[in-house]
Parts: sequence; C-alpha cells; structure tokens
Amino acid sequence: MIKPVQDFVQKFVEEHGSPNEVLEIGSRNINGGVRHLFHSSYTGVDLQAGADVEVVMDAMDLRSQFKEESVDCVICLETLEHVKNPLAIVDNMRWVLKYGGWMIITTPGIGHPRHDWPADYYRFFEDTYRDVFFKGFENCRFETKYWDYKDIIKSPNDVYPMAVMGWGQKAKSHD
Repeated sequence: MIKPVQDFVQKFVEEHGSPNEVLEIGSRNINGGVRHLFHSSYTGVDLQAGADVEVVMDAMDLRSQFKEESVDCVICLETLEHVKNPLAIVDNMRWVLKYGGWMIITTPGIGHPRHDWPADYYRFFEDTYRDVFFKGFENCRFETKYWDYKDIIKSPNDVYPMAVMGWGQKAKSHD
C-alpha cells in the first residue's frame, strides 16, 4: 500500500481515535496495510485467503455474513476499482455500518495507471465521494491527491489526480 494512503488513514486515527469494531473490505495484505494503526477488534474480508484476511468472501455478500449496523468503522482502500459493481459494495458497507460509525474509502483517480488485480474497471472523483459514497454522511473529509510515482510510473501525470480519499460519519438518525 502506498504511503499517502497509509498517511491518510493515520490522520483519521489521530483525529478520531480507533473505533471499537473495524471491518476492512479488500484486506489482503499484498504490499502493506493499515491494521497496525488500529487498536480495535479488526476483521479483514477479501476474495482470497492471505495475510490480514479473516473472512474469505465477496463483499457483495456482506449482508449474509454480517448484521445490519454491526460495525463502528468500515474501511475499503484501493479496492473499489477492482470490483464490477462498486456502488453495491459501498451500499453494503453503509448497511453494515452503525449510525455514528465511520467509513474510510480510498481509490485511484483518473491519473492513476491501469493495474489489474485481477481486473481494473473504474476511476473515481471527489464528486463520487461527496454525492454517492458519502451522501447523507456528516463530518466528511475528502482529499484529491496528486503525486509523483517515480518508482512506479515512468511518466507521472501532474494534471490528473492519482488518488481520491475520504472519510465520513454515518448520520446518527435514520432520516
């Protein structure tokens, strides 16, 4: 996991503390993770078994494995671009999240290169975060990141964003 993503999650923990019950979607640790930043009950979900994965399942099936409003924080980092229906996954994340709980999402921006794992379908914008992913949420923070991937990309794109990151708190009422 690239350092700017870890730094964003670290900033969340510094500002809001470590929620009691954390669920991470797409948790398989391939190149670093954020689990170590939390001092919580932490459950990792991924399609494949591996490091930091407790439950092997498709996030499309969250409702069959977890209870509604059962976790304090749902994290999904650099995963939604790899799923065929990211809006359904986010809807499931919202469903499992307690009122007053936090959701953290990071995704590539339009300037990020293609990276199959196993496929690469989408890029996202801050508008997606504000108007779709975190619609109706409170205390949101969204950041669009531009950076130089000197070790990863041969010709970095300084015009288009490389990543979009956000967190927000599920409104405490059912309204």
